Amino acid sequence: MENIDYSSHGLIGKDKLVCQAVYKVSSEGLWNLHNPLKISTSLLIFQIIVIFIVSRITYFLLRPFHQTMLTSQIVAGIIMGPSCLGKDKAYFEILFPMGSRLVISTFAEFGILFYFFKAGVQVNPSYILNIGREPIVIGIVGNWVSAIFSGVTFIIVKSVANIPKEIEPSILLIVVNGAFTSFVVLSDFLRELKILNSEIGRLALSSALISDAVSWLVIFLIFRVGMLSYRPIAETVMIVSYFSVVFFLFRPMVIWISKRNPDGKPMTQTHFLAIICMLFFVSFSAQYVGIKGFFGAYMFGLILPDGPPLGSVLSDKFDSIFSALLVPVYCAISGFNTDTSELADPLTTNIECIILSGYIGKFVGTILSSLYLQFQTRDSFALALIMCCKGISELCLNSALYATKDSTMKIFTLLVINLVVITGLLTPIVHYIYDPSRKYKSYIRKTIIDSDKDLDFRILACIYGEENVYPMINLLQLSHPPNTKPLSVFVIQLMELTGRAASILKKNTTKVKSFSKMTPIQHIANVFDQFELQHKEGFTVQNFTANAPFATMHEDICTMAMDKRTNIVILPFHKQWTVDGQAEVSHPLIRTVNQNVLKRVPCSVGILIDRSHMAGKVLIISENSCYRIAMIFLGGNDDREALAYAMHMVGHSHVTLTIVCISSERDRKHINKKNNCSLSEYVKACAMSRGDVSFNEEIVQDGAGTTEVIRKMESNVDMVIVGRHQDTSFSSILGLTEWSEHPELGPVGDLLASSDFRFSVLVVQEKFSRYDSWI
Repeated sequence: MENIDYSSHGLIGKDKLVCQAVYKVSSEGLWNLHNPLKISTSLLIFQIIVIFIVSRITYFLLRPFHQTMLTSQIVAGIIMGPSCLGKDKAYFEILFPMGSRLVISTFAEFGILFYFFKAGVQVNPSYILNIGREPIVIGIVGNWVSAIFSGVTFIIVKSVANIPKEIEPSILLIVVNGAFTSFVVLSDFLRELKILNSEIGRLALSSALISDAVSWLVIFLIFRVGMLSYRPIAETVMIVSYFSVVFFLFRPMVIWISKRNPDGKPMTQTHFLAIICMLFFVSFSAQYVGIKGFFGAYMFGLILPDGPPLGSVLSDKFDSIFSALLVPVYCAISGFNTDTSELADPLTTNIECIILSGYIGKFVGTILSSLYLQFQTRDSFALALIMCCKGISELCLNSALYATKDSTMKIFTLLVINLVVITGLLTPIVHYIYDPSRKYKSYIRKTIIDSDKDLDFRILACIYGEENVYPMINLLQLSHPPNTKPLSVFVIQLMELTGRAASILKKNTTKVKSFSKMTPIQHIANVFDQFELQHKEGFTVQNFTANAPFATMHEDICTMAMDKRTNIVILPFHKQWTVDGQAEVSHPLIRTVNQNVLKRVPCSVGILIDRSHMAGKVLIISENSCYRIAMIFLGGNDDREALAYAMHMVGHSHVTLTIVCISSERDRKHINKKNNCSLSEYVKACAMSRGDVSFNEEIVQDGAGTTEVIRKMESNVDMVIVGRHQDTSFSSILGLTEWSEHPELGPVGDLLASSDFRFSVLVVQEKFSRYDSWI
């Protein structure tokens, strides 16, 4: 016989629960004719599976319209809820019976608890102290204009329509909701749109941080001091005491735990569980003093150090289960709680006017303030749309206030529907009108060939890890022969954004008292600083760090290249070679970054394939042995740019350069006829302009002949420089273009990277989408 417990009165939505049947938690199996949906554990698992599947299907269908995951999850909940499929009471009571909704709601609350704790850990509150004037103006003006618009609209509506006095306090929720722009929401929103580290993305996040702080202060004053006016002092003292205990007791404990783990080692299970227990206690205490549990978890995370190691560890542990599985359940349940039948009322129109006025005020306040700060109209429009987007923070706030009867079903439903519709409409608009790469298109691209007009030669060197440091220093040594123009190097260390919500692009400093206390970033910066000290004359180095998602990391590289007016960007190849010649992928997403840079960067690009350690040459110029460079010239703009770079390297006493011009008889006739100039004569003239450069000319029939030429010179070469693009009609690459493992290197570069050669390779591209116009 089933175990049934009769509980006291409860409330789920607008349904009162008088008697709740609590079923067994385990089943006796199908053979005993037990219905698994009558077992509480089986039912919970089945509900989570259904919600996950429906949410993913909804996201798959809405993704072509550039909708976010959050929007899809709420829409999935509305579809499954009483506004749509839930109208069929038989279906709804089978899948989501009354009593089970309490269980799954409690289950989802745990997901939100961990989500906001992780979100808090990823935010560095000290950012607010370094925010410039523009985000402060935009954040505050947007908030207050939104509040004024919705407040004035409420006064007008109240004067012409009958607004029940019992819902007037709930209007405060609408005013605050319209002004609210969550930092957590915008961080996820911009990440999904892949504009997190764009210029507008960074400005929006900084403005949201200001808006967040102002809004939470207003919420505290309204719902704590204003509504509890008879005991504001006691309430305030209790809350301040609570946060003091969290800051001065739990914060040092968590930091101590994180320091107990050695660098590079995963957090132990004991330490992780200790942090979880502290999180539960902090959330429980928050509920006790009158603060929402999710907000207590967020504040607890907020006071902890962001970024590695703590932020990265917690993000990795929480993302897979809580953020990816339980948060969708919470969003879907919020969709369940909406009921469009509540909107069949003349009062709905009046409330909707107030809600829309808040959105309009936010848009107007943001766009006017950004135009006042002299941002471009297109960027101001995109920023205003972004600041109007809402998400899980607003959803949690609305749900919490509805649960405590500070809001009504009508207002809650209207706010959720407006969140879905307005954010859903704005997302594709932002996607189409804001293109971060647009600024590069109007920029006059820099090349190595054009560097003769410049006062110095500028290189942007990209570093992913310590394995890239010495290969890059080797190339920089080659790029600065004695008695040449000054070389300016900008080193940017690229790191995946983990444990932080906001991307970072900043200048590094190695001013650390103790060498042992240097971080890995500072160690790498110190190596380049020491390299600069060894080459004082005509050589300068500046170190930068970029923390960004791999999907948008190219934006930082392109922005740096444009701001510093570099002639070439040097990118490490995504594969590393071991001493025995085995290729290993250091990180597959590095290849994506390289491909994106090749398409967008406003200057020339070089991809460095390093095999120097296979020849035992760690630092090449400092050795007494000779370093031999070969430049393979087939024809085209990229080959001309590669030739210019190779010629720039000539001048070191221990460096020799050999230019190998490879072509077929047909290719030579085609090029000579088109340009009224012999290809070999052009290259030979470049070589003869320097007495320490040798020239070879090779005639081949197809790509196999080109491969054979390279094979013959393999033992006499330490580095090969080649252009990325060649005319596909060239006989010299015939057969090399039919199959390519690395298209980003071009046919010859792919051959050199894919084969078992033991020399390093530098593949050079002059400009994207300008293939061989010289031919």
